[in-house]
Amino acid sequence: MKFEEKLIQLRKARGLSQEALAEQLGVSRQAISRWELGETTPDLAKLKQLSELYGVSTDYLLHDEYTSDEDLPKVKETTQTFRSKEIARSYIFFGLALLWLLIGLVNILFGCIAGTDVLIWCSLFHFFNAGVCGFVAYRSKR
Repeated sequence: MKFEEKLIQLRKARGLSQEALAEQLGVSRQAISRWELGETTPDLAKLKQLSELYGVSTDYLLHDEYTSDEDLPKVKETTQTFRSKEIARSYIFFGLALLWLLIGLVNILFGCIAGTDVLIWCSLFHFFNAGVCGFVAYRSKR
């Protein structure tokens, strides 16, 4: 179904005249008529208004091969890809947190054996970084 046919069908299904539709969109009745005859097309702002008014997507309006919104391709794969990247990122931060904890424990061990305060202070720094990485990993999983 062509764009102009969809416009006519949607307008009539809502019981709107060209004048009433033109008033709602802030255009002339002649503009509506030219759209429905296929002489011109609405600008992007008016196209968006039409899709909101009729409760259909702009993809449905613009693609002749779509007969309803159900014909539109699904975007679920994109969402799944994005989610898997988030999970991978959280595992990286979780791994970093474990690495910082391990380094902190090694510093404490050597600091106690050598009796130096510097390594103990370094270990506190590593524990702080582990906490930050763990927090980021936790937040990115949510």
